[in-house]
Amino acid sequence: MNPILEVQAVSKIYPTDTGSVEALQPTSFKIEPGEFVTLIGPSGCGKTTMLFILAGLEAPTGGYMFVKGRQAVGPGADRGMVFQNYTLYPWLTVTENILFSATLKTSRQGGDELKSAKERCNALLYLMGLEAFANAYPRELSGGMKQRVAIARALLPRPAILLMDEPFGALDAQTREEIQQLTALLSRHEGTTVLMVTHDVDEALFLSTRTLVFSPRPGAIVEDITVPFGDVRTLDLKLAPEFISLKRRMLDLLRHETDRSRNDYLQRLLQAQQPEPPRIHKLRKP
Repeated sequence: MNPILEVQAVSKIYPTDTGSVEALQPTSFKIEPGEFVTLIGPSGCGKTTMLFILAGLEAPTGGYMFVKGRQAVGPGADRGMVFQNYTLYPWLTVTENILFSATLKTSRQGGDELKSAKERCNALLYLMGLEAFANAYPRELSGGMKQRVAIARALLPRPAILLMDEPFGALDAQTREEIQQLTALLSRHEGTTVLMVTHDVDEALFLSTRTLVFSPRPGAIVEDITVPFGDVRTLDLKLAPEFISLKRRMLDLLRHETDRSRNDYLQRLLQAQQPEPPRIHKLRKP
């Protein structure tokens, strides 16, 4: 089976006034069709940078990415994106927000594609539990409902892979669990391939089939963990001994990587502050 997404030695270096900052070391991985993969790591480790590069919203310093075997440069309809912040257009209804890209496409190209897009939109409204809010505006929605609309909008064109940047981070705990469960069910129902950034270990283990653990900056994958909990997952899974055991392993790994990075930094700092030994000048004999 060919991978949906293949990342080959993708790296990122940002220029600064005093030199440069390496955000991502050359990083490679593959994602197979139907996988739900999470990127997890400490704040500032480059996981969101990687996601933005894969979405085509940021250019890599080096490396390549391939979607369904074709090199991807810049944004494309083969990749859907759900952001951390709410990104709905406030002047459009729920239905109009979901259909926005399809409306633009048909207005440029013509044809009857909008009809099939509307049918797809109605199906997504049903799956997301948003049928009663089809004509509502974003100001009338809760945070969880706004993110449901954003997910539906990203899924409308049936992208090869759905990219998600901490999409539930701004939600309260109860709403977050509800939408996590909905996302898990939806991804299995649709057969959607997902790559999601998160900082929440529980979330990563509940949703993922695999999780890629990043080191502190400059980011690199330090472990690729298979999550062995099957397709049907309920919130009770989070109380299961095997879930708690894997959670403890991941937390220990993240702490170890953070401590190692901090110790390396302190060592470099101490070396930089260490005074030079006094220079001894030999006196010449007269």
